[in-house]
Amino acid sequence: MSTRDKDRWVEETFHPHWRVRLKADKVLHEVKTEHQDLVIFENTTWGTVLMLDGVCQLTTTSKRQPDPVKRPSNARGSCT
Repeated sequence: MSTRDKDRWVEETFHPHWRVRLKADKVLHEVKTEHQDLVIFENTTWGTVLMLDGVCQLTTTSKRQPDPVKRPSNARGSCT
């Protein structure tokens, strides 16, 4: 793993007034075209993460941190 990967954080830009960064323990694939920006990386908490155009689309783990706010059972958040 390069030093660049070790210190890499990928920012989710789902909303202009809210951003979240996930640590990319290892970048598995990254490609930018004129239409899309795709990055697939490993994260200790979320497993393998797929982000498309700065928005988390998919993770491979069911590990979740405790929710500080009780949500209705039908509510969904990003990366769930």
